[in-house]
Amino acid sequence: DTYTHGSGLRMMNGSSLALQYARFAHNHTTAIAAGANPSEPHNPMPFLSLSHITIHDTRAAECSQLPVGNPLRCVEGDRYYGLGNGLVAVGPADIRIDHFAISGSRLAGIQVARFGRITATQGEVHGNAIGVNIQIENYPAELLLGPSVRYYDNDINLDTQSQPLPDLFDALPDAPE
Repeated sequence: DTYTHGSGLRMMNGSSLALQYARFAHNHTTAIAAGANPSEPHNPMPFLSLSHITIHDTRAAECSQLPVGNPLRCVEGDRYYGLGNGLVAVGPADIRIDHFAISGSRLAGIQVARFGRITATQGEVHGNAIGVNIQIENYPAELLLGPSVRYYDNDINLDTQSQPLPDLFDALPDAPE
């Protein structure tokens, strides 16, 4: 259901995965996202290891384009999950990515917030509205901005302002019958 969801890969609450040689294209909301629900302290953080990954053209969910006040809009107060981010770590989560390309994200190529952690090496982030959005005070930016990662042709390469975060903890809609 790309109207409200359409993530390529979503990892939550203690899951772990090592993924090599994959392409995520034309997803809605997020291409790859990981997080643990901070309101459930007994859930360990997910761990995601990515290598030789391409993320391209992550689009906003259709519901994010609806007018304010429309009950089908995927924005309610501070809950916002439809803007189109490539790679996201929100809540306790640890993502490591190498040999990658992230391009064409509607909002951020990479977004890290609320105790998330992303370590990026040997890659490029280009053609996004925001290359990387960091929403953690005193985050070690060298994990994302090291010399082996190129940021170019983004409207903004580095953004530390608060941006809407995807809601990883909503139940996924039932599959159509």
